[in-house]
Amino acid sequence: MAVFLLKFFVEVRKKISSSFSSWWRDIIKVGSFSNIDPIASNSRFIIRSVFSTPFWEVKWLEDKTLKEDFSDLFVNSFLKRVSVAGMGGWSDGIWIWGDLDLSAVVDHDPVLLPDYVSLKERLEDFVGMSCNAL
Repeated sequence: MAVFLLKFFVEVRKKISSSFSSWWRDIIKVGSFSNIDPIASNSRFIIRSVFSTPFWEVKWLEDKTLKEDFSDLFVNSFLKRVSVAGMGGWSDGIWIWGDLDLSAVVDHDPVLLPDYVSLKERLEDFVGMSCNAL
């Protein structure tokens, strides 16, 4: 979806002429300054599909993205553009979080351990998914 929107913004930006309103030109500019999807990063997500919900970059767990709350972990993660599904899996109807591909990072840099523990605790407390969220 984010790729589609970005392509849409690029195509529309190419077609803008002086006849378009300044309001529309401002909307188009929103996506032109960074690689972050401006719509996704400013929206709150309800998980309906663990495969299409980005883990780090959207607000699905609380009012901030995990990328914002755990920026040091995000910077050191090898899985920056991963979905929620890539960070865990279902076992007998129960969602089990994996090590988030961060255990080696934390072993290498123990300063990150408190953030890692805090992230894992926050994830364990999350009850907003069911087996139907596939």
